[in-house]
Amino acid sequence: MAADGTSYLFLLNHGQDTAHQPVTAPGVDLLTGTAVESSLTLAPSDAAVIRTSPQRNRT
Repeated sequence: MAADGTSYLFLLNHGQDTAHQPVTAPGVDLLTGTAVESSLTLAPSDAAVIRTSPQRNRT
């Protein structure tokens, strides 16, 4: 985790079936630009890199 609270989650689906992965903080998939809220679905042989910024969610 960076000093500003940014973290990165790297996900790889090596399987032959679709995988569903919950995520603990909202973020953005840096490979697709898609917003990720609570979970992510990865097709077989798919990948994702989720950037989360917990500091932005604090009030």
